[in-house]
Amino acid sequence: MIKVFIVSLNDSPRRTSISQLCEKYGVEFEFVDAVNGRKLDDKYINKINSYEWTKLKYKRKLGPAEIGCTLSHLSIYKKNINSWFIVLEDDVDFDERFVKLINTDITGLRTDSLYLLGGQEGLESFKNVIFSRFGGIKVNTDIVFLKTICSERFLFRTCCYMIHHSLAKRIVDFNQNKLTLADDWFNLSKFNIINNIYYIDLVAHPSDLSTSLIHSDRLKLIKTRQKIYRTFMKRIVLKFRSILRFF
Repeated sequence: MIKVFIVSLNDSPRRTSISQLCEKYGVEFEFVDAVNGRKLDDKYINKINSYEWTKLKYKRKLGPAEIGCTLSHLSIYKKNINSWFIVLEDDVDFDERFVKLINTDITGLRTDSLYLLGGQEGLESFKNVIFSRFGGIKVNTDIVFLKTICSERFLFRTCCYMIHHSLAKRIVDFNQNKLTLADDWFNLSKFNIINNIYYIDLVAHPSDLSTSLIHSDRLKLIKTRQKIYRTFMKRIVLKFRSILRFF
């Protein structure tokens, strides 16, 4: 059985509902106390935002909620785990298909790849994700992971994913000098920490996140990345047009 960790603030009322859901489907799990970004020291937040890496990669200040979320997931990666594990956040929903996954033999999966289990509801960026027609992984008739192609910049959230301990360790090592947001799969892929990203829609995440501080911060990142992407594509088009002038 694949180990399941659930990230949750230690005083979160959602612990009851996620516990009941896991009990309903017989899912064994371990709570991991999330780092409350609002309680982080201002000097620590300012120090992170003063790094050249942060300024260069994010082009804005990182929010306390984002940093707290990142530290929460890094705390799981640092645990003494010797195989695959799944990370969920306490506001997700799932059914018996998820149970089939955690009881499935997945020893054949690539350990240098990330496996997102869903949770993209409400994100406009997900419409830009491209899936390979031939690069998927069929574990069994119920579990088929789709391989994404050049879509890391459009995938967000840490609400539900599966990862091998060796990849988790690489992410920890990378974060020693370059704090990377927990769901910044783009940068982790860009620096060859993550090889490929696979996707399967097994776990649901609330689409109404109007009161979520992390979601508010995340929208800033998405908008920044989309702006950079549009600028890049505009330059490509202009370059192509300038070449055509010679023909």
